[in-house]
Amino acid sequence: MNADPFTYGHRYLAETAAKRCGRLLVLVLSKDAAHVPAEARLDLVRKGCADLAAVSVFPGGDYVISSATFPDYFFKDKTEAALAGARLDATLFAEQIAPRCGIKTRFVGEEPLDPMTAGYNDALRTVLQSRGISVRIIPRKTLDGRPISASRVRALWQARDYAGIEPMVPKTTLDYIRRNAL
Repeated sequence: MNADPFTYGHRYLAETAAKRCGRLLVLVLSKDAAHVPAEARLDLVRKGCADLAAVSVFPGGDYVISSATFPDYFFKDKTEAALAGARLDATLFAEQIAPRCGIKTRFVGEEPLDPMTAGYNDALRTVLQSRGISVRIIPRKTLDGRPISASRVRALWQARDYAGIEPMVPKTTLDYIRRNAL
């Protein structure tokens, strides 16, 4: 997960996935994002999932949706080159990461808003399932009928609308946002 910043949507994804497996490994993208640095995002995800006994949170490193394997993900432009990068990233995960970590299922959040992430989910489903790894898409958590999204949180953060942010993020994320202006 990117978790830029960590929201209740991310938390819901982790909770739901953890209920469907004995042990859940959450890999947080290690690339410094434009809004929340990688180390802070990792800390927010760890704190936000600390009470989930079956959940372990680790940095994704250089080869989990990184600019080295999938640079187009960070541009959000759905092109054939970007989709090729998505397939490469999914193949690397299926052949190198999943076997070493004993991963049999990859959970992803439904993506109704962002075409690049939706395309990435499709690539994961195609590549991973062809290699015996199931892909489970978890419906987005909503608030007032709208998906909770980090981009919506960032827009409210930019406007310093902390009251609008509060129902969408854990206290640890809200505290981080209050201490760090965009």
